[in-house]
Amino acid sequence: MNQPNRVVAIFMGTQHVPGGCEIYRITMPFYYLEQHGWKTEYVYFNDLWQYCQKNGAHAWGKFVLDHDLFVFPRLYVPDDEARMVLRGLFETLRLTNRRVIYETDDDYTNIHRQVVTGDAISPAIFSDAVTVTTPLLANTMKRFTKRPVHVLPNCISPHDFCEGNAPARNPAMEGKLIIALTGSQTHEKDWRVLERVIPRILDEYPQAHFLTMGYTPDYLKGLSRHIVVPPAPYHTYAQILRGCDIILAPVVPDDGFNLGKSQIKAVEGMAAQRLLPSGISAGAAVIATRNPVYELAIKHGKTGLLTEHTSEAWYQSIKQLLEDESLRHSLQVNGYGYVYKHLDITREWRQWARVYRKVLDAPANTLSF
Repeated sequence: MNQPNRVVAIFMGTQHVPGGCEIYRITMPFYYLEQHGWKTEYVYFNDLWQYCQKNGAHAWGKFVLDHDLFVFPRLYVPDDEARMVLRGLFETLRLTNRRVIYETDDDYTNIHRQVVTGDAISPAIFSDAVTVTTPLLANTMKRFTKRPVHVLPNCISPHDFCEGNAPARNPAMEGKLIIALTGSQTHEKDWRVLERVIPRILDEYPQAHFLTMGYTPDYLKGLSRHIVVPPAPYHTYAQILRGCDIILAPVVPDDGFNLGKSQIKAVEGMAAQRLLPSGISAGAAVIATRNPVYELAIKHGKTGLLTEHTSEAWYQSIKQLLEDESLRHSLQVNGYGYVYKHLDITREWRQWARVYRKVLDAPANTLSF
């Protein structure tokens, strides 16, 4: 096979995805692959389907021949009929010497939590390889799919988290410290540990302000000095993080589904650049639940704080960072340095190039046929 350089990600559904954070993270490496000789593209299946219906069968054939590698992120099938159609589609791609990758950064096996109404394992088995974001999730996917699994970590683009000046603070916020909690309603149970912690912190520390973005559970509504930000595009999200001092990342540690997630919440906070009073570039200080996922990015007391998942432990950790400016600044500087040493997509795109070439050069999958 000649050296391949054509890859497309096909997202199921439509492009109307609030915030678009997950799609952005998947396609971010494509930009840098494009800068280094690859042809990259991403499309939505519904748009592709309508295009082919309008332009005839030859339109699908041309689309297939225009690409070497097809990436299907977080794909699942709702029933047996859809499963057989997908199997036939992948087999057709393979007959034209194309390859298929199944991509995920969540555990869609449904073994720990009902995440999808359907089957995500068959699409992964039908694929030539699987890509995931952490070694923990890789182990799960290897066990269920028997396919080659490659780890491609969630990375950060300096374009979003560093370029330009950090957002100027409202003069009224000078001397204040913003504690942020961001995410979707899937974290309703994870965040319950903060139900009594945040009101206590706001009551005891007048300089503390609390910010939620994306989702605010009922048990954290109606607080004083509470800033509520609705879901926003990824670039806006990154800019808001640049104005926050402390990022919280609580997850229930014995929830098996959480062990399939990546450490992205901590990484994004650590990457959100601002200048300290000393003029040194730094991110936000991160506090996360002590579990194997966050231990991938956080070395306790050096790049962030890891805490036990109890109300008292969370209270003490937040209190420590509010009172100890020296420690807070140290975590901000070290966390920022860690991210841009290990997870800067402007360098790490090469991991995608290596994996994609390896998949394209390997024999086709015959497990499912």
